[in-house]
Amino acid sequence: MMVANNLKIKTMKHILLITALLVFTLSCKAQTVITLGDNGDFSTSEKPRFIKDLNNLRDNFYGVWQGSSGISELTLYIYKIDDIPIGLSGKMGKQFNDIIFGYYIYKENGVELINSLTEAQNNNQQLTVQYAPFYGPPKDGEKINSMFFKDYGVQIENEDGSFGAKSGKATFNITNLNSGNALEANFELKNRAHIMKAYNYSFSMPTNFTLTKIANTPPPLN
Repeated sequence: MMVANNLKIKTMKHILLITALLVFTLSCKAQTVITLGDNGDFSTSEKPRFIKDLNNLRDNFYGVWQGSSGISELTLYIYKIDDIPIGLSGKMGKQFNDIIFGYYIYKENGVELINSLTEAQNNNQQLTVQYAPFYGPPKDGEKINSMFFKDYGVQIENEDGSFGAKSGKATFNITNLNSGNALEANFELKNRAHIMKAYNYSFSMPTNFTLTKIANTPPPLN
């Protein structure tokens, strides 16, 4: 009787193991993995998409960047994070991106006017970096064509009557990738093409900076 019970237990364990492996296999097959920077047309995919940085495109952006324009100084602290839900896209459901995100410090005449570290820390801890001071996926190893950016120097009234930071977008183009010198980039702020007041206020800072990478690793977000 004991032998029969032991055999039954072993059989059940094998069944559970096979079932778990089958579920894992089906789950993997249900995912569409796309390489970050791939310009293919994936609009017909009906599966959740995972856009992965398989070629380490984000490494060039990762670090600390700083630049000035007249009396203004801007410092960006750029981090990498994986599998961030970007939103819904029809039949595809969730789309998950490997992106860069971070915070910035803005000064005029050496006086600090904006420090968005706290916002970035909160977003990182709550896994909501898609609402961080800035974030976006690189187009390739040199360009970020559309990066979400919040200007905390401009508090605006939203359509629902609430108040928050101005929302804009930024482009980030590295200009000397293979020069052997410290990396430099053009950083430009733009209004988003939207009719809401939240998008169309003027920025509190210059809209164009030439940035230099002054550190290859940003400080820990803690």
